[in-house]
Amino acid sequence: LRSMGRLLSNKRLLLILLFAGGFAGGQSAIITFLPVYLREDMRVSSFALGLYLALANVGGIVSQPIMGHLSDRFGRKAVLVPSLTALGVTSLGLYLAPPGFVFALVVLLMGVFLFPLMSILLAAAVDLVEGGVQATTISLVFGSAVVFSGFTPAIAGMVADAYSVKAVFLLASGIVLATAALAFATPWQVPRAKHG
Repeated sequence: LRSMGRLLSNKRLLLILLFAGGFAGGQSAIITFLPVYLREDMRVSSFALGLYLALANVGGIVSQPIMGHLSDRFGRKAVLVPSLTALGVTSLGLYLAPPGFVFALVVLLMGVFLFPLMSILLAAAVDLVEGGVQATTISLVFGSAVVFSGFTPAIAGMVADAYSVKAVFLLASGIVLATAALAFATPWQVPRAKHG
């Protein structure tokens, strides 16, 4: 408990927790309502729905080690801010893209940024702490993500009921782009690996 208290007094770590929450909120809105949009609005088959979701995963599988390497080499902020921005833009693309090939391409590009970002956020959090509390730090990051991702789908559902399912992508884009702007305005600690 003392360790957790010290961690929660670290203002930079609190910002990382906020970034993780913003990312997770946008991610949960997309993951929850993309299948709904594909089925109810685009009327795709179950196979096509699965194919779209697989495309997003494939993008993340390819990009995750690359983004991890780039963040180790150039710093967390240098990867996280452009990636959050790209995720926000591709989320907006889900709203704008017509059905078919263009929409599939947007889903693939979105997946490139949708899945690897949590790893970068975890690394950024661990950069800020001393030895012996890494697991606690990781649990705090995931805890923040769970809190935000827990209530965002409900808000997204109200948006979908009031406007349209597609409008959820605007909500997700706004959340992620706001997180990117905050991350851009925040000074970041250089990863420890760069000192060795």
